[in-house]
Amino acid sequence: MHFKDLVINPCPRCVLINNNSIELTTKESDLLYFLARHPGWAFTKAQIYETVWDEQYVHHQHAVENIIYHLRRKMALNTTNTNYIQTLVGYSYKFLAT
Repeated sequence: MHFKDLVINPCPRCVLINNNSIELTTKESDLLYFLARHPGWAFTKAQIYETVWDEQYVHHQHAVENIIYHLRRKMALNTTNTNYIQTLVGYSYKFLAT
């Protein structure tokens, strides 16, 4: 998957930004891949949690928020022009491909 300066290869869990490898945890990689497979789609924290963690969402919003925070931080170290994950206030998150 290619988006501007971002490349996601889910099989070896490899993420590159500006040709620099980004070290991600399993959950970070899974969450990024899930959102990137559906650019522009908005997902609630519950939908993200149940898909990525593969278990029922019961007040685990902080788990999703924490992973999003770490993803953004790691990605920002290698690019200055794009925030790929958008927060929808009062709803959740979506992946921006442009």
